[in-house]
Amino acid sequence: MICRRPTFVIALALATALFLAARVRAAIEIYDSLELRVADASVVMRGTLETFEPSRNSYEATGRFHVIETLKGKTESSIECMIPHGAMRYLEAWQKGKVELLLCLVKSERYRTIPNQVMPAEWSVLQGHSDPDGIIPLNGDPDHDHSGDVPTTDFQFLSKPDDILKLARAAIRADAVTKVLRGPGGGVTSVVVSVPSDSPMGKIIPQKAVPELETVVNEPLETKARQWIKTDAWIQKLDGVRVLSHFKSEENIAALKPLLTDPNAQRRREGGEDITTYPVRAAVLDVLKSWGVDTTAVVSEKAPAREP
Repeated sequence: MICRRPTFVIALALATALFLAARVRAAIEIYDSLELRVADASVVMRGTLETFEPSRNSYEATGRFHVIETLKGKTESSIECMIPHGAMRYLEAWQKGKVELLLCLVKSERYRTIPNQVMPAEWSVLQGHSDPDGIIPLNGDPDHDHSGDVPTTDFQFLSKPDDILKLARAAIRADAVTKVLRGPGGGVTSVVVSVPSDSPMGKIIPQKAVPELETVVNEPLETKARQWIKTDAWIQKLDGVRVLSHFKSEENIAALKPLLTDPNAQRRREGGEDITTYPVRAAVLDVLKSWGVDTTAVVSEKAPAREP
């Protein structure tokens, strides 16, 4: 998988180590939210596949799509783009059935692997964790791998074409107002958060998997994060803290300060001592200090080990 966008990394060493330790034995599955896909794309359109040809580069085909509607960016009546490997098995059926598709496209130069590499087309289908995330069939076919696998930042799966298009349009409008940040390579700033087990997504995904969601960092996510830090689940609190770390404000400082006494604790025995650490407190303290807030918190405690 070629990296397509910068993902935010914050120095929350203690909290991150504890978080990973709890999940090291599980298979982590990362899903890309629909909001991230449309935010990361320069062009979002509805269309049908007219023609395609196999390619010998890292992509498997170059296709031409008929444009039905452009939701974001600018297009002509048709557009040619590179199509990644993950879509190859569907191309013939899409073409013959004239299946309506939602396409998220980026400039193909983003996926250039060597300097001055000649790309087969100006545009490329967006790549993601569930490649090709940049092509979403709008035929409502429950048997298709991607029609029922369009996750949202609300931790739901969308399968109905009208629902997918409605959210895509709303997300595009929101991004136009909030001006999503982009990195040097053109990708949006994103964050990976845990999928709550009691959410619609969490109830559908097999229990043997540990689901995570990568989504775009924007003002709507900031609003959600303020709710996450009020939950009882310490992992979701950590996700809320990580999101809010992007948005320094007096309101967020006031929202985070109460978590400096968060009771969620992790305990371990080391030598002759029982060590208690407070991951949420540590995360909040790191963020507040990075913002120049003069504050303290008890993030770890040691005590003589108790006899069993």
